[in-house]
Amino acid sequence: MRKLLFLFLALFAGQSLMAQQKSKTDYMSITIYEYHGLEIGHVPNMVITRTDTAQVQKDIDLKLHGKAREYLLHHEDTLISALKPYFKAGWKLVSTSVESGDFSGNSNSVTYRYYFTREE
Repeated sequence: MRKLLFLFLALFAGQSLMAQQKSKTDYMSITIYEYHGLEIGHVPNMVITRTDTAQVQKDIDLKLHGKAREYLLHHEDTLISALKPYFKAGWKLVSTSVESGDFSGNSNSVTYRYYFTREE
């Protein structure tokens, strides 16, 4: 009887420990900065920041190409194409935000932010 009770308690304790283990969640933010105006010099316009604080800078082309009436289509396709590799890698989009203007009050810029999570 004692062995059975001990076995039951051991199984119960092991099960509660297993239930309390959580998978590791990684977080990532992607910021895409779009500037409409006179540019002096060049700064990458896409910054990826992950949980481990590693940052990667990339450059994506958000300039108007082709016909003006297709600008919106090209722009949306460029944004989705920039994010597609992260969706394929298992990242899940949690939230987005868009800001108009920058820290200096310049209204010719737009900042897109995308927040992702991934369970490991």
